[in-house]
Amino acid sequence: MIKHFFKAALAGIAISQSTLADKQPNILFIVIDDAGYDDFSYAGCKDWKTPHIDSIAKNGTTFTNGYVTASVCGPSRAGLLTGRYQQSFGHEENITGGQAWKVPSEKFGLPTEIPTLGTLLQKKGYTTAVFGKWHLGEHENFHPNNRGFDHFVGFLGGSRSFWPLDKASHGHKLRINDTVIKSPEYLTDYLGKATAEFITQNKEKPFFAYLAYNAVHSPLHAKENDLQSLSHIDHNGRKLLGAMTVALDQSIGLVLDTLKKHNLEENTLIVFSNDNGAATYLKTDNGGLRGRKGTVWEGGLKVPFLVQWKGHIPANTTCSQPVNLLDAGSTFCKLAGYNAPAELDLPGTNLVSLANGKTIQRNLYWKRGNTSAIRNGQWKLITLKDKPTFLFDLNADPKETNNLLKQEDSIANKLDSSLKQWEATLPAPLWKKKVADQYDTFLMKYWD
Repeated sequence: MIKHFFKAALAGIAISQSTLADKQPNILFIVIDDAGYDDFSYAGCKDWKTPHIDSIAKNGTTFTNGYVTASVCGPSRAGLLTGRYQQSFGHEENITGGQAWKVPSEKFGLPTEIPTLGTLLQKKGYTTAVFGKWHLGEHENFHPNNRGFDHFVGFLGGSRSFWPLDKASHGHKLRINDTVIKSPEYLTDYLGKATAEFITQNKEKPFFAYLAYNAVHSPLHAKENDLQSLSHIDHNGRKLLGAMTVALDQSIGLVLDTLKKHNLEENTLIVFSNDNGAATYLKTDNGGLRGRKGTVWEGGLKVPFLVQWKGHIPANTTCSQPVNLLDAGSTFCKLAGYNAPAELDLPGTNLVSLANGKTIQRNLYWKRGNTSAIRNGQWKLITLKDKPTFLFDLNADPKETNNLLKQEDSIANKLDSSLKQWEATLPAPLWKKKVADQYDTFLMKYWD
């Protein structure tokens, strides 16, 4: 249930529509890495405080049923940076080792014929930038500057040290555009400062800043002062994670303060989320959700999902409508001036409208190897090797404890039919993990 009055919703929509006619909003898209669903104080974390991340929730809407389109980071980023299901263009798996067949480096990345949000927003006059983790291909073909982004500060691979590296592989090298640099400080701090500088330099024109922190992905590297601030935590791994989260929150705070300093809050849409479900082996708190990163359980797909746009989205509210990060792309394009999603054939919907009270009924889809899932309203079906295996009423059972497959066979059959229709539209994956046909076994470890 959305916790605000209908009159407020109508007022928010009216303000939004009248202002959009005058000015395109700036867009700040913050995506963090591997975090726990409940590892923020707005969500109830007691081990540490995250006041700056909390402020996004306080000043905006928390989507309590927010999802990614993939349970691992590479394909999730391919989806959220194109606004399209990544399986629709064959990008189903991570760009890492262990592939079933050899893929040439010039083909091992986000397909060049698929436009990114950077490309789409550039065409509407936005200055575009990426800060942090790319993980969408390391060949020159896939470099952010060649994929719609005017400015890039970060690294091309999937992870790297948070401390400066004397020697680094191609994917681990820190770059400003195509110039390799040595990070002068802890990477989380550096990325926040670089983003703040970009905002300051571009405050007079519409900008799109994609701030893709690698925190709290491994390796677990933390600053000593942040560790000392969490001396009350006995478990060393949990303390390290907490110190990384505190640094992350402080870095985000610098970016938010920069928006405020330049009076940009009312003309900046902010979306904050995570790239996949929690990596529980990092001692994250997944809020009791079943499974983890890499699975189509809720624990692999459900993520923190906050949206702020002062004066356009009601503050300190929640929305239970199921959404995913494809909706962020559709929203950005709509606000930039496209007739999205129709003009661009994007599957997402407008988060601003949902935050202001609109309701919709639709399917959300997932597929990784021989595991798939679909959600419609309260119902989620999981299939293993194309066979319906689990059905859950997520409204009543968000932790997926009560399998209703046999009791609600008509609902299961309807969802299975829709899922198979969607899968029939998908091309073969461009690359495939050797273990892709064993994901069902991995998933079942979290049920038995």
